Order: sequence, then C-alpha cells, then structure tokens
Amino acid sequence: GLVKCFILLMHGSCPPNIHLADLNPHIDAHAYPVLFANEMTDLGTSSGYAGVSSFGFGGTNARADLWAKATAGPRKTGTLDEEKIDFITVRCPRCLGWMDHVGAGAMPNDVPKPQVGRFKACCIRDEFATYEYCSFCYTGGYQYGNCVTESPMPPGRLYVKGTWDGMSSHREGFQTPDGVYHFFARLGETRVERFYFCLEKSDGWALFPAAENAGPEIRTMGPKKFEEGHYWLVDGRDKQWSEGDVLHITVSADKSNGSRKVAWETLADSDLPAGVQVDACESSYSVAGSWTGGRLVPMTPVRGAKRRCFEVITRIGVTGRETFHFARHGDENQLIYPAERSTHRPNVPIRGPDNLGKDRNWLVAGSQNETLTIRLEVENGHVAVAVRCASVAARWESSPGQMQRQFGVSGSWLEEVVPMDRDADHQGVYRLRAVLPSDFEEFVVVVDGDPGCTLHPEVAGFGCGEVLVCGPDDQGLGRRFQIQGEAGTDYEIVLDLASEDKRHTVSWKPVQDDGSLFLPWSAAAKYGICDKVAGR
Repeated sequence: GLVKCFILLMHGSCPPNIHLADLNPHIDAHAYPVLFANEMTDLGTSSGYAGVSSFGFGGTNARADLWAKATAGPRKTGTLDEEKIDFITVRCPRCLGWMDHVGAGAMPNDVPKPQVGRFKACCIRDEFATYEYCSFCYTGGYQYGNCVTESPMPPGRLYVKGTWDGMSSHREGFQTPDGVYHFFARLGETRVERFYFCLEKSDGWALFPAAENAGPEIRTMGPKKFEEGHYWLVDGRDKQWSEGDVLHITVSADKSNGSRKVAWETLADSDLPAGVQVDACESSYSVAGSWTGGRLVPMTPVRGAKRRCFEVITRIGVTGRETFHFARHGDENQLIYPAERSTHRPNVPIRGPDNLGKDRNWLVAGSQNETLTIRLEVENGHVAVAVRCASVAARWESSPGQMQRQFGVSGSWLEEVVPMDRDADHQGVYRLRAVLPSDFEEFVVVVDGDPGCTLHPEVAGFGCGEVLVCGPDDQGLGRRFQIQGEAGTDYEIVLDLASEDKRHTVSWKPVQDDGSLFLPWSAAAKYGICDKVAGR
C-alpha cells in the first residue's frame, strides 16, 4: 500500500488494482466518497497527499500520510518559467507594505498587470538615493519617470469600527472639501483602542494596516477583504491621554502618490465641529477560568462601587486550584492577564489589553468548595484585580506608562534571561551590555521573562539590520539573532520600539567602556590603549 502511494504521487495518476475483479457485495459504498480504481486513473493534479492505514491483530492501528509532486508522466512538474512571473515583491522595512524587489516601487492595491513579460522598473531615483524603502516612503526626486500612484478610493460611504464599543457598530464619518475623512470616538477606560475602516459597512471592502497592532506609519491596505488581527492601535497610556478624551481619526490621501494616510489625535470637547456629538460607550468584561473550561463568561458590574468594577463568584473545585484571566468585550485580542504564567505572587504586574495573554493566568489555591470572589477594576488606564476566599486574599495592579512591559535578553551565552535597562532619555529604547564569550552567539529579546513571547528575526541566519524584526509573539521558535565577532568584545544590544526601520528594532554593535563604537581603526584598537581584543 505504501509503495502504491509513492507510485500514485510521483506519476500523478492511480495505477489499477490488478487483484480487483469483483467488489464484495457486502460493501455498502452508496454515497461514500470513494473510487475503486480498476483502471488507470488521472489525479488531475501535479502534487498532493496520499496515505495508507494498517490495522494490527492486537488492536494497534497505524496511519502514514505522504506528500509529493509528480516527477514523471504528463503531470510532471517543470521548472519555473520566470517570464510568467508578474512581480517579485518584498516588504518595505518602514511601512511594511509590498514593493518591487529591484526598483522599490510600491505595489498599489489594484496592481496593474504588465502588458508584455515581467514587470520592469519605470523610474530612477536621484543619484545616490536609497532603494531600501518603497516609493511611498521615499521623499526624494527622480531622474527618470514618476513614482507609482495608489489606486483611487472607490465611491461609497466610509465607516469606522473600533473596540470602544466592542466592534458592535459602524460609525460614519464626514468628508471635508479637501478630501479628508474625519471620525470621532471617546477613548475607553483602558486608554487602549483598536480600529479599522470599511466601505458601505462591508468587511469585503475594508481599509486596514499592513501589519497587526499598527501605528500611523504603517501602510494602509484596501479596500479589500479584511485580514483578521490587522488593526490600528491607539495607546494613550504613554501619551498621558485620559479616559473619555475625544479621539479624532483622519483618513487622507498623499498629494504626491495617492497613498492613504491614517492619523489620530485627541481633541477637547470645545474643539469638536459644530453638530458633532460623541457619546461614551460602556465596556463589558468576561472571565475565562479553569471552572469555565477556558470559555469566556460575562462578569457582573458592581453597582455603587467607587471605580468601574466587575465581579464573578464561583467555588474552588476538587483540585483546590483555579486559574483565570479576563477579556474586554469578550475579545481575544483584548486580554487582561498577569506578566507571569500561573502566578499567585502579589507583586506581579498586570498586562493588557492585548492578544499576548492566552496562556497567562492568575492562580488561586484553596480548599475544595470554598467561595471565591474575583473582582476586576478598570479606570483611566489603571487595572486592579482582587481575589478573596477563606484561604487567601490577594490584589494585583498594572504598571503605569513606560513600565507596561519588561524586556530581557535570552542568549546562548546566558544561563537565564537578563533584564534590559530602559533609556531614560529616549522613550521606548532599552539597552544591555554583554561580553561576547566566543566568535558566534545567538539571542532573542524576551518580553516579561517569558521565552514563549519574543521579538525575533523574520528569518534566522542574518546579521544586524539585514532582516525584519517580528513580534512580540510566540512564532520565534528557531529564529534567533546572530552575533559574530571577536571573543571578549563588549557588545551593546539595543531595543528601539519606535524605530522607523523595522530591521533595526533590535540592533547590536561592539562598544568601548565609554559606549563609543569599538572598531578596528579606533584609537583604542590602533594604539593598544585598551586591553580588549579589537572587535570586528
């Protein structure tokens, strides 16, 4: 059977079963999706899956599945015909949109098909100008041709959907004579909101960013089918925006290339346009606990509390342990959770709302059948969680401003995660000095000490600034940054969350004791002033 699967896949056809004369009359194959191949049968594809099952006398079952492409016969796969390729595209390291890999021309949403053969660059930038970034991010001039322009916005009414009301409604904006769309909403109690746009209330005609949890610098995609998780992220905690502030969102077209730009700011109520009224929305919260089987169950608002408070009452089960986390509006992208996994320590800060806390829970231990009361308080960006039962009472709180996250380095030369130091002069910048013990080392940047949540390279095996930095997420298995240099050299690893070039979100360089760049032609290396070995 296994050999027949090899033959079937390699030739793109099923060989006949020479031992099949008549079907067993006791086989009921009516309406069953099966074909008994008593003659040569074409599969109709040049690649696919095939498998065989085996049943032992002792009750042991086995299954083997294979995938292969056809290597012989009429279905044989050929070599790639490059003349039939329309475009070869890569990500722009600034806006993360797609661009031509040679001329760096941005790919518009409606990509025109080349008239003859492959696409060829249609413009040449100024002498010595960079082609590292797409034409939408490039602001210089051209020696020949003009830059690619974005496809025009189709006619229709534009709406915004946001987490301020749990994505439950479409808010229509208005367009000014200069072509700019304006939308208004109020910042919720978490001071963190996500949103995207759609034409005529259809997710099939959505405007969304090219990356998840995007800032205003990320390219706007669409109108086309919405891609799940691709929202613009408004975080007012570092900007000191307050709960209830009016959020003013604009969508405009760049005058030079037509690319759509999304921006936001806060306004005072007195600055609202005449006739515009922005109402606040009430948020709901759910809890996912071990007693719910991981399902989100709505929490009950606590009436008369000084702060916005939600409560759930349950009983401790037979294991004597219960775990839980929360979600705003029942949204898996707005989880509230502790910085550590399964923690009961009271000094662990609260994280969220975001999509990184699915496997992080608070842990409460007590006696079976004890009544457990869990309270969640959310007000003006501050989150507090309190639990109370006969055996234990505990309270956790969130960290303010720039202390929302803790970053560290997990390296091949380190036995544990080493915390990075926050740069007091530059917001969103973290640093770590380390001595390279060998000529080759690897590392990743870890979020909140969790090896399952990292900032990592898109592809392993590249040096500093040669590949996009991804994360934080759980997709970094096997993807680590590589440092190559002289053993004994001091290196500084820098995390810059505000870097315009996403290849330099994580960077590293050899340095001297005073922090200056340590190069073979530096004075310290040239004259032997320093006892260290010269770094490459």
